[in-house]
Amino acid sequence: MSYFYYIFSAVLLVAYGYWVCPDLTQQPTTLIAANFILPFIVAASIKWRFEEELVDAAPAGHQPGRQFYFDIAIYAMAGAYIALVMQNYCHNANLSVAKLFMGTMLIGYFASIDNTLRRERSLTGDNINVKVNDEKLFSIHTKFNTFLLTTLVIALIATGLSTAEVIGWPFTADHPRGEQGMQIFLADIMFIMITVLILTFRLIHAYARNMHQVLKQQLEILEVVKSGNFEQKVPVTSHDEAGLLAQGINQLIKDIGDRDRMRVILGRIVSPNIMEKLLTTDDSTLKSGQEYDVAILFCDLRGFTSLSEKMPAEEVIFFLNAYFSEMTTIVSNNNGIINKFMGDAVLAIFGLDKDSNPIQDAVQASRDILDYAKTIHLTAQNDLGVGVGIHSGTVIAGTIGSEERYEYTFIGDAVNTASRLDGLTKRLGHRIIISVDAYQGLSDTMMGKFTDLGPQMLRGKKEPVHVYGSGYIEGWSE
Repeated sequence: MSYFYYIFSAVLLVAYGYWVCPDLTQQPTTLIAANFILPFIVAASIKWRFEEELVDAAPAGHQPGRQFYFDIAIYAMAGAYIALVMQNYCHNANLSVAKLFMGTMLIGYFASIDNTLRRERSLTGDNINVKVNDEKLFSIHTKFNTFLLTTLVIALIATGLSTAEVIGWPFTADHPRGEQGMQIFLADIMFIMITVLILTFRLIHAYARNMHQVLKQQLEILEVVKSGNFEQKVPVTSHDEAGLLAQGINQLIKDIGDRDRMRVILGRIVSPNIMEKLLTTDDSTLKSGQEYDVAILFCDLRGFTSLSEKMPAEEVIFFLNAYFSEMTTIVSNNNGIINKFMGDAVLAIFGLDKDSNPIQDAVQASRDILDYAKTIHLTAQNDLGVGVGIHSGTVIAGTIGSEERYEYTFIGDAVNTASRLDGLTKRLGHRIIISVDAYQGLSDTMMGKFTDLGPQMLRGKKEPVHVYGSGYIEGWSE
């Protein structure tokens, strides 16, 4: 497009030159054409030779600005050459110099803006991130007003020079009058109007194309973000509202990405249900706590502590990660959540989802845990057993800790009771021990799978707790 402007400028200025300098008709056509074409051939050579060094090598954010000044400087040199050469052929040298120079600069001004817009458009395909400062924002409104004002000033200067030629140029007594002067004046006006209209429409098209590409790219990147990819960024290529919008979108993508990563990390630390509560419940509610009627399952490995002392640390961590991963799956599949991992023990809560029977969910989860425990073989000689305690009651859920660090947990006597019931499995020889409160919430079929173990004293309890026990039986189901 830059080289097209050179051709356009040469052709238009040749036609304009013959109008403003009638004396050119007495000169050889090839000579005059060469004098108008030669400076643009030189301009094209300069552009081809130095644009890469002076514009392309600049930081991306500075390239559009450098493109404008580079192109306008080339047109200024071309206009100065044409004006100086035409002094030898025009009867009114001073006025012709000014008019031809202003005509060249008028075209060059539009061409430079068009090339600048093209440069901005080329940058939208790259990962450009210009820092947009509100205090130094060159707004679209300011750009538009500057463009109109500059165009008006150039047009007025060119019109003023033409008017001066008709009414009498103050620096020379030799000026055309009458019909000849009016023809030159009309030619000037037509040149200015045609040039301004054609090139203005061209710039409107170029600017609209830029905005369309910018907005289209932003929409495409937002669609990518919706799919969960937060690595894409909108190129920021201008110091205006479009650049500010792109910068805001990038910050929004970063914030959403950070929140998504936080959710992923949080989801690995707590259950999805608790994570949602932490993210959607206000701090005051979390700190004050909420009461829930739930079933509590406490489970730990038998003999793992002594065995882990003989194992390398990395093997212990590897085993526990695999074990807890499976436990999380089992509890989740039975409508429960994991609240805590404590050493080799697990605290699970059932009943936050009111659509199911929390006690039977807890018992069914314990059955799946025992089934999984049969597959655990750390060594050929040592198979690990699992003990499970289940109780139902009221717990308080909330955040516990300081302002700097806290955790969301379930506390209350019901939680302690479930832990104590798990401890009974070692003494009473049953894999699963449940309290009478939990037992009474089971179906008749499920009750039949438990043995009445009578009242038992639990550590920390003044009164005995009536408990029921069961081991895992192949084919056991409701």
